[in-house]
Amino acid sequence: MRGLILVSALCLPFLAGCHKPFATAMLEDVRGEVLIGNEGGFLRVSDASKVGVGANVMTLHEGHAVISYADGCKVTVGPGSLVTVADFSPCAVAAMRAGGGKR
Repeated sequence: MRGLILVSALCLPFLAGCHKPFATAMLEDVRGEVLIGNEGGFLRVSDASKVGVGANVMTLHEGHAVISYADGCKVTVGPGSLVTVADFSPCAVAAMRAGGGKR
């Protein structure tokens, strides 16, 4: 019973069904100056890398990268931008909103 209550509480915000947050996303199509940051500071990356939830992806003047979530959703990080990797892909959030949170 205790486990059922816990699962129900975790699913409550997403009445459209239980959706698991993504543990990681991939940083792809890295070009120019791209940095990944967390509490420890920023590190420069030049190739595809895994990025965790809450990581900041920063592109400098001519930088470019794409955050690719497990559901296929892609977020382009253009020059001079800072984007935080979300718990859920923006596509999943948009689908939940469009459905009104109902099945």
